[in-house]
Amino acid sequence: MGLTHRDVAASLLDLARAQHALGQHTAAHSLYERARHITQDQQGLNPGLDDAALSRIWKKDMKGLQDYALLLATLAQDLKPGAEQQSAVADGFTVTQQARGWLMQAAVANVAAQQAIGSAADRALAKRVEELRRNRQELWARLNGLYALANDQRPAGDLARVKSRLADVQTALDQANAKLKAGAPRYAELSQPETLDIDGARRLLRANEALVSFYTLDDRVLVWLLRADQPVLHRQIDITRAELNDTVLQIRNSLSSSSSAFDVESAATLYDRLLAPVISSLTGGDHLILVPDDELLPLPFAALLTQSGGEAFDQLAELYRNKDIPFSQSYDSYATLPWLAKSYPLTVLPSVSALKLLRQNNMTQQGEGEPFLGFGDPVLLGEGKKRGGEMVASRGTRVGVDALRQLDRLPGTREELKTLASILRVNPESALFLGPDATETEVRRLNAKERLGQAKVLAFATHGLLAGEVQGVTQPALVLTPPDVATVQDDGLLSMEDILQLKLPNTERVILSACNTAGDDGSGESLSGLARAFFFAGAKALLTSQWSVNDEATKVLMGETFKRYGGAASLPPAQALQAGMLALLEQATKKKESRFLAHPYAWAAFFLVGEGAAKNAP
Repeated sequence: MGLTHRDVAASLLDLARAQHALGQHTAAHSLYERARHITQDQQGLNPGLDDAALSRIWKKDMKGLQDYALLLATLAQDLKPGAEQQSAVADGFTVTQQARGWLMQAAVANVAAQQAIGSAADRALAKRVEELRRNRQELWARLNGLYALANDQRPAGDLARVKSRLADVQTALDQANAKLKAGAPRYAELSQPETLDIDGARRLLRANEALVSFYTLDDRVLVWLLRADQPVLHRQIDITRAELNDTVLQIRNSLSSSSSAFDVESAATLYDRLLAPVISSLTGGDHLILVPDDELLPLPFAALLTQSGGEAFDQLAELYRNKDIPFSQSYDSYATLPWLAKSYPLTVLPSVSALKLLRQNNMTQQGEGEPFLGFGDPVLLGEGKKRGGEMVASRGTRVGVDALRQLDRLPGTREELKTLASILRVNPESALFLGPDATETEVRRLNAKERLGQAKVLAFATHGLLAGEVQGVTQPALVLTPPDVATVQDDGLLSMEDILQLKLPNTERVILSACNTAGDDGSGESLSGLARAFFFAGAKALLTSQWSVNDEATKVLMGETFKRYGGAASLPPAQALQAGMLALLEQATKKKESRFLAHPYAWAAFFLVGEGAAKNAP
């Protein structure tokens, strides 16, 4: 009774690592699995800890999961084909899903869970559960303190009293959890999210979908391809984490503008190493759902090349090697290359578990709704032309508001939103909130009136940025027109927590067209947080960008995409984006002044996060 569940898990992990190092893989497997289950059980049970403590605990847990993933990868590679090998492949998938950004996922889940409580009785019961969890945490800490004392220093009877109290609290918590699960099952599901395993993920997939999940270890990348009706494909790619990071960064650096030569050789190499081993069996009509990890999230998958070689490829490869500026004929060559975007409609998910929530969201709709609402061109003072802001700290203070005002203006977003309003046949006077009207106060007002969530397409054409450390957890946010003085209700930032308060039952697509959602450091925290928050609010998908994109290219791509999404013969979201990209490539070959649109800088920044299939698809 002297050890907490975390202490037991830590001891099991130490034993597992020792057995692993000795080559005793079977024994190590059993120990790792016991530790993993304890970690899973504890994930939703730590409200009594502050975020800094929770973060420290999870980093240790995640390291244990990474070690376990390495063992399972070794077993999957060394075992002969059969049931044991298949089990190692399946267990590896589950473990790597559990290790993906749990801290952010848990923060979103706990806040979202509060929104899922219906009746006053349910809310009271949920509050009681949280109180009991905190009580249990305090008693565990008290018990550990008592066991740390020598027998002659321990107050008489204290140990027995704390043990008895802990048993009572645990009994009360079990009973309250059971009642809450029965009365408000969605709260229980969100506050203690369970990892989705291979069979659970496959059941969510449709016949024309293929899900590819990636997980990077120090010495290899693990890849799983899942289909609804076919055996799982698993491959281990011999590439180190450092080499992968360098290659992704090299590709991203070659996309700084349309005046930079693109690194076609690296784009072809990464496709050949990461995707070719698992997707060779797919057809062009298949919808490809990608689940990248932190290392691969900054990679613009649409700009990978399915083949290398040929005159155009060789010309562009030499252009990059020589660091030359592309000339007009080279733009024509970009249009002819075999981009992955030409072969498949692509969707990105921040985690496999997000698919379950999205498929639930896809079945909910309230009324007919309205086609489009847009917010953009916030009142800012900066004179630059960069889309996507730098990190801003001191959130919620006057200093923070002043810092927000210094961000670059985004006048191009005004015309972009007007173009979308025209394509989707709405009155811009009533559907667009621009300049001084693009405020957090206006978003909250429309949400309270339930108009915001009636919009099928909801656009925020503004900076997306990481808003500094909030209670120890990095929160991404969207910049709106800053108020004169920051308040709790309006500080000029629509944060992840603010987004979780929105109700978006009819929102099929959220557009974040001026956001640099990968963050200036190339990390994926911003995207993961924004995506999960919008998904929990009810949205089905996000259309967003990974870097600061030219205004004209954005306007054209949004227009071409939504012509195909909002028309009479509308395409599903992923296919509409694919068609929009192909339209840009075609336009680049027909108009001399539009040649730059063929460069992947102009179109590959945009990607769809979330539900890419048609609404209510079978």
